[in-house]
Amino acid sequence: MVSFKLLHLDTGPLMRSIHKKQTNNSISIGEWVKNGEKTQGLDFTNKILCEEMAESIKNVNDCPIFITGNRSLSGIEYISNYFGFVGKFKIIYLDANFNLLKENYESREMKSLTDEEFQQLLNKEVDSGINEIRDYTIKNLESCIYHYKTENDEKIYDSLKNDLSSIAYTLKKRGPKK
Repeated sequence: MVSFKLLHLDTGPLMRSIHKKQTNNSISIGEWVKNGEKTQGLDFTNKILCEEMAESIKNVNDCPIFITGNRSLSGIEYISNYFGFVGKFKIIYLDANFNLLKENYESREMKSLTDEEFQQLLNKEVDSGINEIRDYTIKNLESCIYHYKTENDEKIYDSLKNDLSSIAYTLKKRGPKK
């Protein structure tokens, strides 16, 4: 296997960090986003995420960038256009059944939810466009990776490491962005 460095940027924690910096948590993140979209346009969150990510990316050479957490195809397109990634990125969609998604969420967020509460969160994901990403990925398997996870185990990570290794090799072979 090819070993490589990887820069991982997770949009969720980045967004929460920006929200905290800008509001000191004086208003909810939802209200902050609505206000930002009213005053700065519908791409408010994409714009501030890209500006924040640009700081992390500016000194990166010859290293693949793995961005997680984006919930819409329009967001992925905005980011790829902003950084000039058009034609140089691969969407990886990890899917799982309801119980596994809930278990992972509860573990990550360190809180317990009823099935109904978690279903409400999933419904918000659907409303934000997550199914468009899944459908796009499934229809474009020559340029995307779709993985349906049936249990939490190391096999998925081994599989993704292999996929990411080939992506990293391709990116290294092309050379850094000028």
